[in-house]
Amino acid sequence: MGSLFNRGTKNEPQWYIVFRDVDGQWKRKHSKQPTKDAARVVLADAEARVKRGLQGIVEPTPEDYARRALTVRDLAERFLGEVEDVPGYAPPRIKSLDKYRHEARKNLKNRLPAALLDRQAASVKLADVEAVRDQLLARGLAGASVVQVMATLSKLFNWSRKAGFVEIANPVSGVERPRVASSLDYLDAAEVGKLLAHVERAALAPGASWQARTLAPMVAVAIYAGLRKGELLGLRWRDVHLEAARFDVLRSYGLAPKSGKPRHVGIAPELLPVLQRWQAEGPKHDGLVFPVEADPGRWRMGDEGDMLGIVEALTAAECHLPADEHPWHMLRHTFASHFVMAGGNLLTLQRLLGHSTPIMTQRYAHLAPDFLTAEVARLSFPRPKSPGNVTSIDEARGKK
Repeated sequence: MGSLFNRGTKNEPQWYIVFRDVDGQWKRKHSKQPTKDAARVVLADAEARVKRGLQGIVEPTPEDYARRALTVRDLAERFLGEVEDVPGYAPPRIKSLDKYRHEARKNLKNRLPAALLDRQAASVKLADVEAVRDQLLARGLAGASVVQVMATLSKLFNWSRKAGFVEIANPVSGVERPRVASSLDYLDAAEVGKLLAHVERAALAPGASWQARTLAPMVAVAIYAGLRKGELLGLRWRDVHLEAARFDVLRSYGLAPKSGKPRHVGIAPELLPVLQRWQAEGPKHDGLVFPVEADPGRWRMGDEGDMLGIVEALTAAECHLPADEHPWHMLRHTFASHFVMAGGNLLTLQRLLGHSTPIMTQRYAHLAPDFLTAEVARLSFPRPKSPGNVTSIDEARGKK
């Protein structure tokens, strides 16, 4: 049976434990606990390990001390693949590792406070992460951006534990995320008409640039088909079937669509002649429907930074600008909103938009009160006719 003794003072105790180790020798170890009760727990754990044939207290190795010295910044550099001989976080499901690391670097190195980045990772607790969350919100960072920071930080700790850089539980687990308001901004019918008229006039103006000429059909496809910006810029003519009036949405930029699955979207009758003219008149580069002019006469696939003058077009057409600064996505919302308001089915809309679950599509349900009422009106429960010798309730009441 082991024992305890204090080698310190009453006010500053240093509790030691004494126990017989697995080799039969009596060992004396500093418990590193502030109270006698806490030291007794360490003694009980050591004796329990000895009973299982294990060493009572395992002394930390130099590698253990090295792990404990790692800061959150050190983990972030390993996570981002910035440390030699450390491959970093790179699961196969990520479509673009460079893009992911760019966003992760922004969330970890640019948005996290230096006090957390320079702190030993093994010492970070849930309360510390909650304090960082509140600090980011107080700085004016949007709730959605704070959610992204928390998600990236959580992946950092999970990956670091699996890679053996830390041994602590994920301190982000259990931290309540801020509520994020769902953004559903779209153009009304009058604004859609003004925007389409403006981009068409700009495209036909004498000396119109290729950007202006590309913007007109690209805006039309966004409004009439609801494709994302990356899907528009990644669209190829071999995916456009004019005779069958169908788009095959197979990629976003040069990668798979956001959902990871291809989908098919019909080409509206009003959009068909627009595409026919653009196929005959537009630039020919790598089969792209909407290539971007890098330099005069030199083309490339567009990227996330290419806005193609959509903000200026919305302003010139006297349309409102989206609050979230994503004008191309507002055109996708415009397609979905008017589809539902015209009586379109939400399940069909989910397939057209490429949502992996119906949760995202449900945001548009409130725009279709008449449609929802009509769906409920489908319910009908006919009553069986009463036999002749059975008195109805109304007849019984009348006799009474």
